[in-house]
Amino acid sequence: MKLVTLKTSEYGQSGAMIGDEVLNFALAVGSDTGSAARWIPASVMEILEAGPEGLAIVERLVKDTEDACDGEKDRLRAIGALNPYVQNQYLAPIPRTRVTWSHGGAYPAHREEMARTQGREPDLKKPLHPSGFFKNTNAIIGDGAPIPLPANAPDYVDWEMETSFVIGRKCHNVKKDEAINYVGGHVIMNDVSARDWVPGFQLDKNPERNMALNHFGKQFAGFCPLGPCIATKDEVPNADDYGFSLKVNGELKQQDNVKNAFFSLGELVEYLSHWMTLMPGDIISRGNSSGVGMAEEPRQFLRPGDILEMEADGIGVMRHEIIAAGD
Repeated sequence: MKLVTLKTSEYGQSGAMIGDEVLNFALAVGSDTGSAARWIPASVMEILEAGPEGLAIVERLVKDTEDACDGEKDRLRAIGALNPYVQNQYLAPIPRTRVTWSHGGAYPAHREEMARTQGREPDLKKPLHPSGFFKNTNAIIGDGAPIPLPANAPDYVDWEMETSFVIGRKCHNVKKDEAINYVGGHVIMNDVSARDWVPGFQLDKNPERNMALNHFGKQFAGFCPLGPCIATKDEVPNADDYGFSLKVNGELKQQDNVKNAFFSLGELVEYLSHWMTLMPGDIISRGNSSGVGMAEEPRQFLRPGDILEMEADGIGVMRHEIIAAGD
């Protein structure tokens, strides 16, 4: 099942992808007098917070729609409850997360390419612990939303394709072998980065920009795309073995498999849940592999009109256009 948040209001409306169409849960249930007692949460966050029971209720509605006769599907289309994916606008599946954590230095290939850009030998040994940082909630956007180049840092904006997982149950001090039981699904994230405002990247002679800035260059508006959906665990049967890729203007830039990361999903959950209590809807990124614009020769950064296309097996495709600040 692939859960989405339709941009029908400020906070959106929960729905699900059915082939190349999307089912709006509220419209579907509200029009079905035979299922008037069926409870469907208004948001994807509420579905996750309801636990297995919430997911099961939604799954039944999705299956009923998939199995419906052509006449019933046409009725749903007529009332706007079922329509093509491309005809809708979307928020991130969870527009206002409590926690969005981005894993840094997650892949040997990315460590190698970034060391090369800095003229040093890479350290490719597995780290003792995962490292990372938080992305602020106001940076989150959904599939199809434009990514604006920030007015005060437009020149060195780079892409970082990351697959992520979503916590589905309250999670604290969980061992790695049990971690998958606390996961609600998977989602794509792009850790968009203004390289001249990220520690360690000496891109100009301005000492103010090159100080350790606590990753402020990753916090601008639109710098945390999430989508296109939350793919529940049945869509990604092996959480530690699936591929992903990123294209810029149709050109393949990044391609890898999560199995090549330093840390498994279970190891990330075990480590993070040691320090904090993770809750339903929290997003944990698995990090970025090689192929970023910073490491190209010559370097390539994003410009207005560029199209980003990110894809992950079992999850889907997320697309964004880069726009100038203020557009």
